[in-house]
Amino acid sequence: MRCLRARYVVACDGLHSGVRDRIGVGFPGTDKPQDFLLATVRLDGLPGEPRVLLTFAPGGVLLLVPLPDDEARLIATRDSADTAIEPGLVRRLLDERAPSSLPLALREVRRAGSYRVSERVADSMRQHRVLLAGDAAHVHSPAGGQGMNTGIQDALNLAWKLAAVLGGGADEGLLDSYDKERHPLAAALVAFTSQLTSVATMTQPALAEVRDTALAAVGAGSAASDLLSLRISELGISYGADPGDPLVGTRVVPGGDWAHRYGWTILVPGAGPAGSGAPRPAAAVRWGCTDARRAVLVRPDGYVHATCLPGPEEIDAMLRGLPALTPT
Repeated sequence: MRCLRARYVVACDGLHSGVRDRIGVGFPGTDKPQDFLLATVRLDGLPGEPRVLLTFAPGGVLLLVPLPDDEARLIATRDSADTAIEPGLVRRLLDERAPSSLPLALREVRRAGSYRVSERVADSMRQHRVLLAGDAAHVHSPAGGQGMNTGIQDALNLAWKLAAVLGGGADEGLLDSYDKERHPLAAALVAFTSQLTSVATMTQPALAEVRDTALAAVGAGSAASDLLSLRISELGISYGADPGDPLVGTRVVPGGDWAHRYGWTILVPGAGPAGSGAPRPAAAVRWGCTDARRAVLVRPDGYVHATCLPGPEEIDAMLRGLPALTPT
């Protein structure tokens, strides 16, 4: 056993986080009664072009996600009375729920198990020197496949702030913004995925017909489909906190001759040398990479930190006192 001393602890120990329990942070929420089957299978008859297959049948939902080596991830609602998870159950679910136009033959069940959805959000994602991330801070339905995305975004949001506090001279209060920015999004995500799960698992014929009609309309309309994709991908997230500057907190799409490199980036309209030689942190300067009429300072996680007029003095003033990111 090793004993380590650290200024901060980031709890990434999952749904049953022992760290969260030890520091007394509540984890309120509910556990859904619906059972789900999760299996890795090998099938004959999968489409040649890899694509996700989602079907709604009278008996429940079937989701097939293609994997390498002719494998697929199968997720399906199941009757809790089906206690034994065996190839016969998987075969029956495929026969009952897969489209008749796609005859699938089960070759092998590689792994299989069952789970129930938990929907919970920690009361706070920061308790003094302990910070919660990923499933230790929030768990939800896998509908939309947003769990990993959300955990990675937690890590990106927190990492640069910890680096700035540990070695960049930033005040410890910067860490408060981690909970302030990420906690509301976690709560909104749990509510959203709960709604998706309720819609997907509804069994009343009249409501199911309305659902199927609505999903067909979404699939046929590019605007609605794009909006749903933006929501599920979480690329539309905003940390807007400055009513006087709507750009602050919005995500900057990398492109052209620049990309996020986990450091500070300044986007300046026009072309020419920046600044008057005043002290500044290490920051990449990219000219002509913004349509805005203001210079844009991009955080290491790709969100706007501040903006200013594009003059040398204004840019220097915006950068002055910015924390470095390399711990000492």
